[in-house]
Amino acid sequence: MPPAFKDVTFGNESTHSNPANTKATVAPDGSAISILFDRMQAQAGTTKQSSSHIRCDLTLILVSPIQDTTEILLDVRGSIIKTDRSTVSSTILIHKRARPLTFSDPDANGRSCYAVTLPKGAYKFNVSIAATAKAKYPESAVVAIDTLDVTFRKPQ
Repeated sequence: MPPAFKDVTFGNESTHSNPANTKATVAPDGSAISILFDRMQAQAGTTKQSSSHIRCDLTLILVSPIQDTTEILLDVRGSIIKTDRSTVSSTILIHKRARPLTFSDPDANGRSCYAVTLPKGAYKFNVSIAATAKAKYPESAVVAIDTLDVTFRKPQ
């Protein structure tokens, strides 16, 4: 039986992401899961807000434990907009390893892509996305996370 996604759950520490403002769709055959974020945005630089932080903790649940080491592909889409003196940081923690989210590679078209190997027997894995924007008015900074798409890499 090939590996398949079943569901997604949200962690208690998540801000701006929960079942009410996030839509998760599993492909009919379970080969992919797409998560659309409605309000996943850190924005700073207004007269009232000089710093903003967002975080989303997800657990992606599989139908059954995987039978062999399996590679998954993660595609995060979003954008970073900032002025000169503002700062932003954004990371994704996948299976206990942190990686930067930059969305800035000229060929990326607003995406950051990663490949991760899951060990035999895995039946779920965790993904955390965090971003911070800091700016003092009139400077501005925005980090927006739009979607997370996860698929199983097909064997070669």
